[in-house]
Amino acid sequence: MKKNAIVMVLALMMVLLVAGCSQSIESEKKQANHSSGILEVEIAIKASPAKVNENVVFEAKVTQDGKPVEDAKEVEFEFAREGDPDTEIIKVKNQENGVYQMEKSFPEEGGYTITTHVTARDMHSMPSEEFEITP
Repeated sequence: MKKNAIVMVLALMMVLLVAGCSQSIESEKKQANHSSGILEVEIAIKASPAKVNENVVFEAKVTQDGKPVEDAKEVEFEFAREGDPDTEIIKVKNQENGVYQMEKSFPEEGGYTITTHVTARDMHSMPSEEFEITP
């Protein structure tokens, strides 16, 4: 009876040891897949200055260590018109090669700001750019 109890305890200890080692290996693999470099976000505004009700293309190129980040947890573009307290936030998806893009038109002339909110790989970046909408 004692032999069986000892064998069972030893078997349980082996299972726990193997499980702990495999979790450590998985954690190391995940860390190896993601670099520790800074998350870079480059904003491009195409057709600026644009006219009222004319489509403008907005892009955010997201990279880390010079490589495209295609697996961002969240990318949002926030638009604000100068002097207006209200903003508009739009979720954007990856097009390809870490470029998150959308088209938008504006019904009123004036100065605007786009702020990108990018969350990826346990980091957050939110650069801004200003642009004009003309009559």
